[in-house]
Formats: sequence, C-alpha cells, structure tokens
Amino acid sequence: MSSTTLARGNVQESFVMAPTLTPSAMTTASVQSLQTFQIAGLKATDICSLLHFNGNQTSNVAVTNIDASADNTLKIQFQNISGAATAITPAAGVYYIKVDRVEGAPIATNAA
Repeated sequence: MSSTTLARGNVQESFVMAPTLTPSAMTTASVQSLQTFQIAGLKATDICSLLHFNGNQTSNVAVTNIDASADNTLKIQFQNISGAATAITPAAGVYYIKVDRVEGAPIATNAA
C-alpha cells in the first residue's frame, strides 16, 4: 500500500436511486442497444451498478452495462438475447441503481 495520503478514488458516499425508466425497442437478436436517460444529480464520475428491476423484465433482455456517461446522464446497455430477428423492448418501470460517488475525482490511473 502506498504511504501517501492522496485520495485515489475512495468512496465518499454510496446511495441508491430508483428512477422510473422507459427504454426504447431494440432491433434483431444479439444486438446491444446503448440507451441514455436523464437522471438529475448524477455525476459523470459516479460508479453505477444495477441492483434490481422492480417487476418482470421482458423475456430475453439482458442488461450488460450501466454507467454515468455525463453529469445528469445514465447510460444503460441492453442486449436482445432471444436469437430471433424481431424487435424487443426492455421493460419500463423502476430500476434500482446503486451509485458510488468517489472523492478526489477523477480517479488516478495509477498509485504512483
């Protein structure tokens, strides 16, 4: 462990958000759909994780990535895993998202 006292991405606070989101339809099978949602108060340096969808997610939909891409903007990547060449729409509803807010952002790229 480094002997310095510089902040290197320590979690300053951790909290859960529960926005109601309405995703758009995805196209054919195996296609990943990157969708953005406006979430007030989110920071570009926040680290986000999807905890839970409140309800039943659409069959053959997977969430493959989630990220705060800019201030007030949440980016979710959905994937159509059906194997069928038809459009599919992720379920609309409440998505529970864990947010870890780091201190000293942006996070350093090394511990030197």
